[in-house]
Amino acid sequence: MATSATVTSDLAVPPGDYLQEVLEEREMSQAELARRIGRPVQTVNEIVKGTKAITRETALQLEQVLPVGAHIWIALEDAYRLALAKEGEQEKLESEFGLVDTAVYRTLAEYGAVPSVAGRSNESRRQRVRELRKFFGVASLHNVPDVQSYRAAFRVSTTGLVEEYAIAAWLCWGEKEAKRHEHLGAYDAKAVSRLVPWLRSRSLDPEGRWYQDVRQVLAECGVALVVLPHLPKTRVHGATFWLPSGRAVVQLSLRHKRADIVLFSFFHEIGHLLRHRKRRVYVSWDPERTEYADVQEREADEYACEVLIPSAALDAFIGRMDFSQRAIREFAQEVEVHPSVVLGHLQKQRYVAPDAMNDLHVYLDFDRG
Repeated sequence: MATSATVTSDLAVPPGDYLQEVLEEREMSQAELARRIGRPVQTVNEIVKGTKAITRETALQLEQVLPVGAHIWIALEDAYRLALAKEGEQEKLESEFGLVDTAVYRTLAEYGAVPSVAGRSNESRRQRVRELRKFFGVASLHNVPDVQSYRAAFRVSTTGLVEEYAIAAWLCWGEKEAKRHEHLGAYDAKAVSRLVPWLRSRSLDPEGRWYQDVRQVLAECGVALVVLPHLPKTRVHGATFWLPSGRAVVQLSLRHKRADIVLFSFFHEIGHLLRHRKRRVYVSWDPERTEYADVQEREADEYACEVLIPSAALDAFIGRMDFSQRAIREFAQEVEVHPSVVLGHLQKQRYVAPDAMNDLHVYLDFDRG
């Protein structure tokens, strides 16, 4: 007579199969068992079919009638339910395959944000889903749009779903980096506002220690400056958001390192910080994507323009219609801003061709210590 059973298996085998074997060995019908344990025949039949679980109480009753301990029935039932749960979890993982962009995952892995998982097999794909769930801190990737911190990435219906998840991943990455920021003081909006002239003056030397100096000073005001690589398909320049601690985050993308673009994006985010509602997430998209140009984005653009080049001075310069390299350098010196900023504005407004005088542009080095 069998008195034990193997209870570890990846297959969802109902304990009722084993119960039926024991009954057959003892030449006992389901109806007889039901009478002996004082339960309805239907209950015994459902246990045999696997549609009804063996409870602790039932396991103790079976132990009194059959030569199999209650702990065996309980172990068999637990193993069966766990196997069913694993099967269901595998289906859920596979339903999230379409939310994982391999290029985005690979970039995150290159920088250590998630473990490296290579391969095209279904198991590799399932593992990437598992790791991204951990990365976002969600039980399912389908829950990411409901997390307030990442909701801004999903607010525009014309964005593709993969792209929206990529933007959410970039925001999540920035949030994690900001939380690791050392020596971050309490947020002080007035102190940040007073810093703006100094921040602008530092833009005269973008090739130097701009990032390191600005990052350190902003940290004292409770603002974490985070610069991260651009994730494929995001086309994001920057973001502003708030940590649960009440401290602020200004996040910039390394999609472009050209000084005029980085500095404009930086002051655009500072504009959100100082002018717009706290606790909201502001994402600055590619300027060409006009569907994102809401009122607050336009206001942040105007703020950045005014800080970098006062409109009255810019209008006067444009009115002279001299856009030679010498004129640009002289005007930049006059308004105390880097020539790259002036040239970038003129190129954007089509006063200067996109490929003209690009030797005036410089690129920021964020790897310097």
